[in-house]
Amino acid sequence: LDSVHVGGHSTYAWVRQDERLWGELHAGVLTSRHVLGVLGFCEPIAANELGLSRAMVDSGRALHACMSLQEDGPATLRSAIASTDDADLCALNAAITSQYNAEKTKFDVPHTRRRNLPGNSSISQVRCAWGSSQEASTLRSLVEEECTTPGTYVEEAGLNMLDLSQLPKAMSAVADGPLPPIGSSPDAFMVCEDGTREVIEVKNVCPYLQDIRRPGGFIMCITNDGLARGPHNQVLVSHVPQVQLEMLCTGCSAGRLVSSSACLGMNIFRMQRDDGYLALVLRFIRLFYERYVLKGELPPKNFFRTEQDPELSAMYKSLLARTAEIAREATLVKHIPEPWRQDSSAEFFLS
Repeated sequence: LDSVHVGGHSTYAWVRQDERLWGELHAGVLTSRHVLGVLGFCEPIAANELGLSRAMVDSGRALHACMSLQEDGPATLRSAIASTDDADLCALNAAITSQYNAEKTKFDVPHTRRRNLPGNSSISQVRCAWGSSQEASTLRSLVEEECTTPGTYVEEAGLNMLDLSQLPKAMSAVADGPLPPIGSSPDAFMVCEDGTREVIEVKNVCPYLQDIRRPGGFIMCITNDGLARGPHNQVLVSHVPQVQLEMLCTGCSAGRLVSSSACLGMNIFRMQRDDGYLALVLRFIRLFYERYVLKGELPPKNFFRTEQDPELSAMYKSLLARTAEIAREATLVKHIPEPWRQDSSAEFFLS
C-alpha cells in the first residue's frame, strides 16, 4: 500500500482488498453488500417471487443500506480528488504493479480473513466467515485448473468505481438523475490469452446449517453419500445483481462465478453482461436514492410494490423476472470434482 498513489475514485482500484484503506473507501458507496437491500430483493413480496430462502427475507437490509449511503467518504480523499490527476496516478500505479509482479517468483502464503465468531452468531455470520476463509484456497484451485494456457492468469481486484461518463447509451438517460457512488470489488479478474478480462466471483457453499434442536448451535449438512453438500448447480438469483454490477463497474463483458464446496468440488459458471438489465437496475437504484437516501427517510416494507403506482410495479416485476432469466441463462463452463492442491507442500496452501 505504501507504493500505491490514491487520489480520485478511479485510483481506488489499486488498493488491495486486505488493506484497511480498502474498507474505508466503501463509506457512502453502493457495493454488492447493499445492492439486494437497495433493489428491494429481500422484501417479503420480492423475495417470494424470486424464490429466495426465508433466511434472506429481511427488510432491515434496505434500512441499513439507506443509512450506509448517507455516510460521507474519508475527508482526506475528498480533498485529494480536486488536486490530483487520476490518469497520471493510475498510469504510475500500473507501472508499480507490473514491476512488483515481475519481481515475484512464487506465491505468498495468503492472508486469510479469519473471524472469531461470538457464541450467539447467526447462520448468516457463519456462512460469511466460511466464505471469506475459503476464498483464497478456491482462487488458488481455479488458477491451477484454468490458467494452463500461456498469457492466461488471475489478477487481483480493488474497489472499481463506476464512471458515469463511460456508461453505454442504453443507460445514459438514467445517469441524468442523481445516483450514489457505485463501486464493486470482484474477488479477482481472469485475464484471457487475448488480453480481455472477466470478473471472478467466488461463492463458497457453507457446509453448516442452524441446529434447530440446540439454540445457537450448528450442524454439518450431510448428503446421502455421507459428504457435506456440493456446489450449486445453477447461479442463484441473489448473485445476479452483484456479478452484473461488477461487470459494469470494471468494463468487462463477461464474468465467471465459482461455486465451491467442501467435499464435492466446484462448478464454474459464465455469465454475460446485460446492459438492458443494468439500465433497469440503475433506474431502481436512482429511485431508492432519490426517495429515501437524499430525503433522509426510511423505506417502508415492499417499497417498490405499490398499488398507487402500477407502472412502477410492472417495471419492477420485469426486473425480478429478468433477474431469474439471467440466472438460468448462465452456462456451466466446467465441473471440477477434485479441486485439491496438486502439491500440498507448495506455498499458498491453507492448512
